[in-house]
Amino acid sequence: MNSFHRPLFIVVTFLLVFLFLHQSCHYFMVQKSTSDFNTTLASFGDAHKHFAVNQGMNLYRLNAISIDSTGIQAIANFSKSGEFLYAEDKSYRYTKTEREILHEVHFYLNNESEPLEEGKVRIPYSDIKEIRILDKDEGKTVASYVGASIAIAGATAGLMTALIIALKSSCPYVYVNNGEVFVFEGEIFGGAIAKNLARDDYLPLPSIIDEDGKYSIRISNELKERQYTDLANLIVVDHPKGSEVLLDKKGNAKLISDPQSVTSAHSYNGQDLTATLKEKDSSIYFFNDVENSENGIIMKFDKPASAGNGKLLLKSKNTLWGDYVFGEFLKSFGSYFDEWMEELAEKPASDALLNGRERNFPLSIYIKDGGQWQMVEYLNTVGPMMFRDFIVPIDLNEIAGDEVEIKIETGFMFWEIDYAAMDFTDDMDLDVSYLLPVSATNATGEDFRSKLDKKDGNFMAQENIGDRTDIVFNVPLMKEDNERSVFLHTHGYYELIRDFEGPPNIAKLNKFKEATYFSEYSRLGYIKTLNWEDNYALTK
Repeated sequence: MNSFHRPLFIVVTFLLVFLFLHQSCHYFMVQKSTSDFNTTLASFGDAHKHFAVNQGMNLYRLNAISIDSTGIQAIANFSKSGEFLYAEDKSYRYTKTEREILHEVHFYLNNESEPLEEGKVRIPYSDIKEIRILDKDEGKTVASYVGASIAIAGATAGLMTALIIALKSSCPYVYVNNGEVFVFEGEIFGGAIAKNLARDDYLPLPSIIDEDGKYSIRISNELKERQYTDLANLIVVDHPKGSEVLLDKKGNAKLISDPQSVTSAHSYNGQDLTATLKEKDSSIYFFNDVENSENGIIMKFDKPASAGNGKLLLKSKNTLWGDYVFGEFLKSFGSYFDEWMEELAEKPASDALLNGRERNFPLSIYIKDGGQWQMVEYLNTVGPMMFRDFIVPIDLNEIAGDEVEIKIETGFMFWEIDYAAMDFTDDMDLDVSYLLPVSATNATGEDFRSKLDKKDGNFMAQENIGDRTDIVFNVPLMKEDNERSVFLHTHGYYELIRDFEGPPNIAKLNKFKEATYFSEYSRLGYIKTLNWEDNYALTK
């Protein structure tokens, strides 16, 4: 099955509305995305109060929205004058006084669509010509994700599922000053949902700009969780012009100067992914072969005769579908959820991490050595909001022949991947600087420098939605003929806040004790969402 071109292919994507409480002067951009939305996915519960449909000169508010495989159902009401701030004749930039516009998602209908009336309505995806998501410039991820997802399905498939961002289970958000505004750069220590799971994270900051000799970042809590950060330092690496640098999982700087594309790449079910992985171009593979719960890619690279080491390069992230599936799993605990979280926090970290690996939450990387697959590394979850570039050092001294064969594996639709390559450049000494904060203040002026300069168990607590800390670093001098890469090194964890009710679903939870069931649960949910039960087996 070719996942990209099936007429009924669906990508589960959430148009997330950012609830970021700014005090400084920022601007918001209207991000636009156009496609034929003739297929989409499932459940999205009650609508946000700022979802609207534009049909000709009429503007309708949508409430009680639900979604199936062919369209949207909702209660439509004529919009009152001034209720929505969006206007066709305004430029695509809004000042902070129009803060409400952050909460608006507009659907534009084709001229040929049936006229809407107040009351219960059904809007086929074929009637939707455009989605406009009004978000501040920090929220570029929302628009770029929509665009990427449309590209995945080609010109004939679209997507559209929305959830309030406060219901999303993710991790602390990081923004950087790009010289004009703070832009969203990624999420940190994803999956570390208890203190015993606190871990290091090395986030690339390609958008950061030296402004008046300072680097500025922002760590914010925008979700239903409590966030605790024990370290927030910058690692600055200067390297020869024309080269790149990434940090590996342990924070070691690795030089990239001659990345080699895959010579072949196939999914477990035989789908040719060679072209998909050759470029960073938003042509995505979702690890969503519905015939198998475990999904993976086998790829090959030409190996230079003298190569003793290689560096696997990946551009990947977690899927929003995986985020949704994990949320459905958590609901199974009902009112027992808080007790389960307490029990999780008391387990040895090694047991919890092994549990996650056995359930294929990470992206696991193997190399074929003597006809056998050998584990090289696994990549921790990084959240669904932003792609991240990874580098994985691989010892090739025992690999015979002129070819390297790599396997990457994960659970059903837990990750998505845009790019894979391998670099065989020898590492060299690089100019690495480690920067401590010169200021770290929240909205009330509280100073967190002593909590972020080292790992000592003294955590910066961000326990409420809207909490944010702006952190400033002095910029070191850079030698001539060099380029610079900047990374945020953090250590921390977060705790999910959920208000589930009712008794736990013991029968359902018992199924998750089997290591392979989480991936199977994801697969089954995907099949049922798309009404594909007649086409694929619902049991393994």
